[in-house]
Amino acid sequence: MPDTMRILSIDAGGVRGLLPALLLTEIEARTGKQIWQHFDLITGSGTGALLAIGLAMPARSGSPLPAAKLQTIFEQPKRSLYRKTWLRQFAAHLRGVKPHYSSKSLRLWATHHYMDTTLSEAKTGLMLPVYDLEQRRPVFFKSWKAQGQQLKDRSETYQDRNVRVRDLISASLAKPSLFDPKVIGSQSGRRMTVIDGSLFAANPALSALVASHKLHPEADHYQVISLGSGQARQHLSLLQTRGWDSEQWQRQMLNVALDGMQDTVDYQLREILGQEKYLRINPALTLSTQMRGPDDVRLVHLKALRKAAKAAVETDETFVRLLRLLNASER
Repeated sequence: MPDTMRILSIDAGGVRGLLPALLLTEIEARTGKQIWQHFDLITGSGTGALLAIGLAMPARSGSPLPAAKLQTIFEQPKRSLYRKTWLRQFAAHLRGVKPHYSSKSLRLWATHHYMDTTLSEAKTGLMLPVYDLEQRRPVFFKSWKAQGQQLKDRSETYQDRNVRVRDLISASLAKPSLFDPKVIGSQSGRRMTVIDGSLFAANPALSALVASHKLHPEADHYQVISLGSGQARQHLSLLQTRGWDSEQWQRQMLNVALDGMQDTVDYQLREILGQEKYLRINPALTLSTQMRGPDDVRLVHLKALRKAAKAAVETDETFVRLLRLLNASER
């Protein structure tokens, strides 16, 4: 058990997940180690969960995927994440609603890399939030519970918590209005219908800190590294919002809720841990046009994400401190 419990948390963000992916690629290049070798616990929600899985779970090669490999998922999003099929578009047109995306290519990607790999095989601690629709409650899938540790009582078994990685990938991205809910089956046969956990844990860093205290209460220190997906907020004035209908407010309120959750957790961790034990990297995005949503894959936005990541690597003192911390530690 290390004296210092090191935690990596990656925010939700849709296509903006490219930004933390770029930062993680740079970290691996400058430290000469894979991300899982630096941390005792990795967590993420939404596309942050996709990155967390890729960084912690062994792929077909036997090792987790390099961050540079995960980066390509966001650089070619029309092929892997946000892909509409003509059938879904036609059905949506008949119903008069926005079409969902097909998860077929995502399932193929997950199956190719992970086959029947289960959560219990994680190289380091891994925690993933989802929301159980049937029980109406948040659920955190934890690799150590899938390995038989920290179970509540005899009514809970490791088989209940051990699920296939490819199912977790689909579940982590099952954001309402973008992807359909996902049915997850555990090794024991238990099933639940879930959606993306970013709806309650857009920034899961605080949840990871709580889990770390329960998992290793004897640790002397807890170090949290939190990667955001970029600040791309549009200022809204009374003049702009006057006369909005319910649909316009619904679109904006989801963004407000996600921004609020991320900032609240940021504030709480700064107060709890202080600047030495909590490092947050979340650079501002300079956008020429407003993002329409987490699935806005226009080239102009991808360029803005790359520019923000480059600026963070070159000028952000927090990133320099992070590299110094990781290079100085012996994992």
